Amino acid sequence: MVTSTTPGAAEPDLPQRLLANEPGAIATAARWAREITRHHAWGFESPEDVAQETLLALVRNLRDGRFTSGDFRAYVRRIAKNISISSYRRARVRATTIPLEEDMQPAAAGADARVEHGASVGRILAGLDETCRQLIALAYLYGLSRREIAGRLGISEGAAKVRLFRCLERARASQAGPAERASGA
Repeated sequence: MVTSTTPGAAEPDLPQRLLANEPGAIATAARWAREITRHHAWGFESPEDVAQETLLALVRNLRDGRFTSGDFRAYVRRIAKNISISSYRRARVRATTIPLEEDMQPAAAGADARVEHGASVGRILAGLDETCRQLIALAYLYGLSRREIAGRLGISEGAAKVRLFRCLERARASQAGPAERASGA
């Protein structure tokens, strides 16, 4: 008798049992997720957290009918990989938030004009992500040069210019009305 060495092949009914909330199936899928995440050097997040997110995504995907046939363990591995990549990206975004120093004061030049437009600028900035808001604040509220912004972020001056340009483009796009966005104006 030939037996398969693939754990997923030894339990072909595991997806159905998992959907039925059988404790044994949940324990098996959780063990697979922990084994997969433990054997990789993903130092940015706890392997247990990634394993738990993997198990939740696995059940959600099974309910949605995204897994129909094939190697179930490979499917679990792919979900764990995708979850770990997503958590890595989240960690990178958190790491790029720009720390403002407590002694920083807004630039004095043009402060009255800025107050006049504060409400509309606030609405525009509210639609942007945290990094863009901070970049725009460093450049226009605190009056830092592109070189100073680059130094704070630990990037090149050119990269700071590009990031600020893209943030300003997003701000312009959020300010434009639907007709202007459709026409590309």
